[in-house]
Amino acid sequence: MDGRDGAGSACSGLKSLVIARKLARMKIDTRKFRSLRFKPWIGRWYGSRHGQWSERLLVVGESQYGVGTRNLTCECVSELGYGLKGNRFSTVVSQFMVGKDQPRRCERIYAWDSVAFMNFIQSFVGDSPRHRPTEQMWEESALPFRKAVGALNPQRILLIGKELIRQLAERGIAEGMDVTGAGPWLGCLRIGRRSTRALGLPHPAGRGTESRSMIGRVQKFLNE
Repeated sequence: MDGRDGAGSACSGLKSLVIARKLARMKIDTRKFRSLRFKPWIGRWYGSRHGQWSERLLVVGESQYGVGTRNLTCECVSELGYGLKGNRFSTVVSQFMVGKDQPRRCERIYAWDSVAFMNFIQSFVGDSPRHRPTEQMWEESALPFRKAVGALNPQRILLIGKELIRQLAERGIAEGMDVTGAGPWLGCLRIGRRSTRALGLPHPAGRGTESRSMIGRVQKFLNE
């Protein structure tokens, strides 16, 4: 997966990319999102030659909490991913994608505009991060997730969180990832007959997670 403009030229090239945003990009069958409670974020350059990477990258989180509409995931990326507000999850994932410990805001925007993002769990798990998904939530979210990934048709996938990877493995979706170590974990995601290369990462909020040491390995996965 070859880097396109690179992080260093992201800011200078952003204006020309905005001008070109109406150019055709990958067509996505959004009918397959009907079973999702939360619409996935699809960056304006996802599936386009103007994106940061030459291959389509899907980032998958675990769940979200609080209240909101069907557009909550997209609203969160617009605020947190773009850097208008901050939390540890969006900051660390931005570091992984940009390849810098302190990416500029324009670099964060370009990276998030080049990916698709969704959470696996398709219901609110509670009103704070202390709440965890139930077994029923995991089970009920599996089929909508498969349909969404089929529609997005990614070529590389980042999976964020050990428990997410374990649950995907139990359902025959994630393969080849042994999450007993510190990570990252290389494997694949299997949807039907299609197998897609995937890299699993510990959740940024997890105890003992050291994101800086993983940036280089994530970049190698994204750009090799």
